[in-house]
Amino acid sequence: MKDCRSENAIKWNARVQQWKASGLSGYAWCRQTGVPYKNFGYWRRRLCSSPKQPSQFFELLTSKSDCSGLKLELGGINLTIDHEFDEECLLRVLRALRRL
Repeated sequence: MKDCRSENAIKWNARVQQWKASGLSGYAWCRQTGVPYKNFGYWRRRLCSSPKQPSQFFELLTSKSDCSGLKLELGGINLTIDHEFDEECLLRVLRALRRL
């Protein structure tokens, strides 16, 4: 039984690596390759999960007059927010990033 689990993990690890190399979303890759998305999601979480680090929040104290914007860099994602940003647009971007 244990050998089946190891073989399954090896097979799914190869699939997850192929997906990463494809540049496609998980859903698009699954549709293209015929892999069930539910199974893919399970194995992606299982194989790609790393110990979670606690979130760190910092309070920024500025006056409106000296605030020129904000630049965030985290995990290879760069986000620059102008001081006159559109709040609704920022919310859409954050929702999209959560899905990654």
